Amino acid sequence: MGCYLPHALQTLISGLQLASQSVDTEGFSAYQAYKVRGYATVPNPKVLLTEYWTSPAFDTKARLAATMAEVIEENERLTDSKARWVRVAMRSLLSEAAMLLLLLVLQVAV
Repeated sequence: MGCYLPHALQTLISGLQLASQSVDTEGFSAYQAYKVRGYATVPNPKVLLTEYWTSPAFDTKARLAATMAEVIEENERLTDSKARWVRVAMRSLLSEAAMLLLLLVLQVAV
């Protein structure tokens, strides 16, 4: 014999399970989106003084330009990742709101 629960209670339990899963996903997504990241900067002042000070200006500029290009690409990758997680967090929030609205409509209808 199974346990009989009223329809409204079954709906509420199902909705709470969905909401809790959504909150888990949303929380992780929000953390990934808003966590502080360390971005690289060029030139590093210490390296600039120790390695570049005695080099010819053209060589220094060429090495700095090459390093800046690498660092910009890496920082862009980090920024794109952050933007992707912001989109995931926003979609999770909207889907959670839609599920809770649907749950409310089902409760009112019952």
